[in-house]
This record gives sequence, C-alpha cells and structure tokens, in this order.
Amino acid sequence: MARRILSYLYYIILSKLGPRDIRKLIWRTRKIRLIVSNRGKGHGVLNVPSVLCFTKGLLPNQLVRVSFNHKDRYGQSNLTERILKLEIDNRLSSDEVSLSRTDAFNVFGHQPIYDVKVQDIVPTSALRIEKLSVAENIKLARIQQSETKPPTLEFNQLRQLLSKQSILHNHDVICIRNTNRQNSQQMPQFYRVDCDPSPCLVDQTTSVYETAEVNGFCPFGGFTSPFYLHPSLKDIVDRLTSIYNAYKEKNETVLQLFLTGAAGNGKRLAAKLFAASTHRSFVEGDAYDVCADVISQTEAKIKNLFEKAEKTQPCVLYVGNANVLGYDSTSGVDQRVLNFFCEQAEERPQITVVLSCDSDMLKQTPESVKSIGLYTLAIPHMDEEDRFLWVRQFIPENLAHFVVQKTSGFSLSEMLELVKNIKYKQTKSKKDAPEQEFAEWAIDQRNANFADAIGAPKIPNVFWDDVGGLEEAKQTVVESIQANMYGSQGLKRSGIILHGAPGCGKTLIAKAVATEFKVAFLSVKGPELLNKYVGQSEENLRKVFERARQASPCIIFFDEIDSLAPNRGKNGDSGGVIDRIVSQLLSELDKLHNSSKTKVFVMGATNRPDLLDSSLLTPGRFDKLVEITPGRDFSTRTKILEAVARKVRLHEDVDLTEIAKACDEEMSGAQLSALVSNAAMRAIIERVQQIESGQLQSKTGELRLTQKHLLRSLHEMTEKSIKSI
Repeated sequence: MARRILSYLYYIILSKLGPRDIRKLIWRTRKIRLIVSNRGKGHGVLNVPSVLCFTKGLLPNQLVRVSFNHKDRYGQSNLTERILKLEIDNRLSSDEVSLSRTDAFNVFGHQPIYDVKVQDIVPTSALRIEKLSVAENIKLARIQQSETKPPTLEFNQLRQLLSKQSILHNHDVICIRNTNRQNSQQMPQFYRVDCDPSPCLVDQTTSVYETAEVNGFCPFGGFTSPFYLHPSLKDIVDRLTSIYNAYKEKNETVLQLFLTGAAGNGKRLAAKLFAASTHRSFVEGDAYDVCADVISQTEAKIKNLFEKAEKTQPCVLYVGNANVLGYDSTSGVDQRVLNFFCEQAEERPQITVVLSCDSDMLKQTPESVKSIGLYTLAIPHMDEEDRFLWVRQFIPENLAHFVVQKTSGFSLSEMLELVKNIKYKQTKSKKDAPEQEFAEWAIDQRNANFADAIGAPKIPNVFWDDVGGLEEAKQTVVESIQANMYGSQGLKRSGIILHGAPGCGKTLIAKAVATEFKVAFLSVKGPELLNKYVGQSEENLRKVFERARQASPCIIFFDEIDSLAPNRGKNGDSGGVIDRIVSQLLSELDKLHNSSKTKVFVMGATNRPDLLDSSLLTPGRFDKLVEITPGRDFSTRTKILEAVARKVRLHEDVDLTEIAKACDEEMSGAQLSALVSNAAMRAIIERVQQIESGQLQSKTGELRLTQKHLLRSLHEMTEKSIKSI
C-alpha cells in the first residue's frame, strides 16, 4: 500500500500538470453528495466546505455552474445544470454540499427525484459565458397558501431579500418570512419570480413589484420546521406519496384516500408531510364542522370547504373525524350528502382528499363512508424500535433505552409530550443533561393522564409491606408478571387466578401489584359489564381489553370473576348472555398472544373457583391458580398484624406475637385488620372520655394503642363469632 502511494506521488511530481489539474486528479474518485436543508441563507446559494473549495479551485461568493446527476422514479438518469453562488459552510463534510429546500425545489421541480449526486462544479469565468447583469426590476406574485388574510410585502422584508446579491431565474420560487405581529412568530410565505433576463442578479438597486396572487406548487408545502419521523410513520408517508405519483400519471380524476390509526399516532402529521413531499399546500377541515341539522346547510358547508381548498390548489385537503361525515341523527348516514361530497371533489382534480378517523371509531364508520377512499392505510402503534429511533434524537442514548422499556403503548403525541416534560424538568433543575428521575416523573404524568382519560380507577397507595405474610403467593404473582412483561414469547404467562376465603387478601395483593409495578391498572368487577341490550355486554368486555392494549404494559384485574365467567350451559338466562360473555372472554384472552409486543397481564379473584368455566383454566389463558390462605400459624398472623399496625402508634407494652398466639387459627387478614382498627377506635373513645371528665388535658400525652386495647378487641370479636354460631 505504501509503495502504491509513493509511486502515485512520484507520478504527480514528475508530471507537467498544473495546480488545477493536480487537484482534479486527487479528487476525481470522490463523489459529492447533495444535502437539502435550511442551513443556508439567501437565494440561489450552494453551500460548500472549505476543503472542497480548495480541491476544486473555487473561491467564496464565486458564480459557478453546478451539474446534478439524478434519477427519476423509473431509474433513468437525468442531468440538470444550474448557475449558483458559492458560500462556505464548514459544518459540512468534505464530500457534501447543501442547498436550501426552496433552491432544491427550483432546481429539480415538484417531480420526485432519487439518488442525487453533484457531477461537476465549474466557475462561470472558465465557461466563457456572458457576465450576469443586475436586474432593473423583478415581479413577485404570492403563491396562494391556506392563510385567510394574505400578508403584503413590507420594507423590512424587501431589505432582507435585497441585502446581499442573489441569483434568480425566471419562475423561481423564493421564501420570505413574514412576522406575525400578534404572536411574533415567523411564517414562511412563497412568491413566484418573474424576471428578465434570466438568470440575473438582484441587489439593493433592483426595483420590486408585487403582482396578483397565483396558484402553484408550494416548496415542501411550506412545512419548513424539521420533525423527525419514526420508520413506521415514514413508511406511511412514502406509500401515500407513491400512490399519488403513480395515480396522477395514469388518471386526471380526483384521488381520495382514507387514513386511520389510534388517537395521537400522527394521522394529521402524516397528511401534512404527504403534502410537503409532493410540494402542495395543506388545507384542514373537520367533519363535525360541516354537519348540520338541515341537509342543505351541510351541503353549503361542504361546498365552502372545497372552495377554500380550491384557492390554494394544488393542495391536500385533510378531513378529520370522517366517521360522522353525512351523519343524520334521525336516519343515520345520508347518501345524498356523501354523493354531494364526492361530486365536489371530482370537480376539482387538483385537490387530493385525505379522510381520517380514529381506529376505535372505524368499526362504527359506515361502509358508504369508507368506500369514498380509493386506498385505506392504517398507521400502526409505535413499537420498541420506532420509539428508540425517535426518542434518541432528543435525549442521550442510555436514557433513551430506559424510556423505551417504560413507554410501551405510548402514541407519538404522548412521546412528544414526554420529551417536553423531561426538558422542562431539566430546565427547572438547571442540569446539564436529563436524568432518569426526570423520565420517571414524565412517564408517571402520562400514566395518570391516560388513566383519567379512559376512566381507569386511581392506583391505590398499597405496597408489599402492607400485605402481611403470603410470601409464597406474592412470589408467584411477581414471577408471573415479570415473565409476561419481560420474558420471551415462549415463557409468557398470560394470567393467574387468586382464590381463597373472603378477606384473606386477594384484592389487597392486586392493589399492591398496581402500585409496585408502576404500570397501567384496570380494575373490573363482573356485574359492571352486564347490560340488558343484546351484544352490549360483549362490547363492554371488548372495550376493556382494547383499553388495556392501548395502555400496554397493563394489568387487568377481574374481581369476583366467578360472576362473570361461570360454567357455560348451566345458567338460567333466556338470552344466553353469560355464555356469550364467557366465550368473548376466552376470545380476548387468546388474542393477547397474537403479538409479542402486547404486554397485558390478566388477574382474577374469586372465593368459588369450582364455579369457573373449565376452559378458562387451560394454559395460555389463566395459567395458574394461586391459593390465598388465612394465617394458620402464629408467625404468619404476626406478620399480618405487623403489616396492618404499621400506621398505628403502639405502646411499649404491646407484644404482637402474644396477640397472634391468642387469635383463632382460621382468622383471615381482614379479621386481623378489623381487630387492630376496633382496638384503635376503643383507644380513641377512652381518650375522649378522659378529656370530658377532666382526667386528661386535651393536648397532653400521645394516643397509643396498648396491649389491653388489643386483647379487649380480640375478646369482643371472639364473643361475636360464638354468638353467630
């Protein structure tokens, strides 16, 4: 290798090539890549690094002819040449050059291009072409966009345009950022240039005239702010773009598409980026806004919506909540309204209509509405890879791995809000980098908001320390949940059933699970799902599992599950409601295994396991029965008493071991908890009596539970149980 380098240098030294030829010889094997970004300022500017300028023999602010080699969608190579002005940008690597998004649109047009390479960069001085002259005047025509009140050019904006010499070609599009005086935000406005000669230079000596507005393609839809996409959403945008490009080559009629996905997954964003990728304006509407009580009013609103879009055509018209399009409260969906909608769209082939609705409303959407779209595309949930690739662009990679493990089921909007909350905590704590505790706080905020949104109960503040004894049962529950959440597909345990006598701690274990694992928790009681209407009970059960899949990782707890899923064929209801609910429950449990990315664990509690349908207890559904037994030895009863007495002040003379030995062998955890609470109530009553009789000042001493109170409470409970027998 060293010998080859030396021979190459020896050849250069002995050759009679000039400096420019030597630089070309060194650089001839390098390929120059084009990057489209918003780094550069001005119009008609090619940004290059200093190293490339040296190797090509170029100078800053020099006029050059750039040859671009690119391929179209059929793979055919094309050569495009353009005269541009050089500017130095050392943020680029040695084999990169960059154009602004507007300049890239002017060079290549609105048709899709692929695999762009810079073939050559030659100074205009070496081409023996006429020197570019400064234009005496140019005309600017604003391209119609979706703003209701188009702004006018002001002196400051013109001064920004002409502050330094720029190159313009006839029918170029330039971007001028207008400042909104109400919120001080800069909005990009696009103008088409008419100039003679073309190309020409413009500077402060050039006169500028504004002419009437025109329709035309808008560079990247005016969507200039960067937004990072995850692979699944990028694939949807690419598919929409491919469908549009293929359809427009063969047809001149309107293209209508149907887009669905979970709320917050990026339906509107996908439509907006679809408009940007095809260089068209984006117009937004909502089906709720066009619905009216009278059909003629609905038609008038639909016509107004299309007329608004027509002003900015070619454009993408996005209609949200399409499931209510044409809906009439008396007769359902009115076909007349849908026909009128399609007629308005067909009269304007330059408008691409994108209808959208949430996936949970897709089943309720009539087929006549779905059939409007030529293609139906569904935006999937973000999987682990999508979330990691998206979130690592905002936070360090090690923290991104932690966030990805804790955010299964998060939508794109929730991930965006999560990043904002992490940045907020970082700014508030004045840290140089985000920390794990910031991410945990942000995740807890989302889980709390999601629980409120879907109507899930608040997670109780119960910990494992509050569950006395039951060590074996707790260990089994923990192992089962960990295997479901973090184990492989073959080792997953989909659910367990806790059974035992009333009051032994089944529900308490479920509450502790909800707190300790910090995941979404849905508590469901069997009778809550029953409904008198045919099919509604099964629909309620489907919604429970659908909410759980959305909140994944999630735990569903069915309390008193024997009332929801008893043995089939032995129920006296005439409609067979219970049998259908059992069948629906079995179907939903089986669906949990359809995807390895779904992390939903199901728990049930019952004191009559003999009443359960036998098909529930097969592997893959409820894999294990866990018996929760009352404290049968004094050591277990002691642990239960210690757990329930944690929040009560005990006197020094209290010996919980002696109390446990004095208790009945079959006392449950609920009875032991009642023993302590009754003793505490008796202590309070005694304190009040002492204060009323004057034996004790109200603020002296501290209320403590003594051995005497506990023994007396135990004696009263024993007497009640004897009388009941």
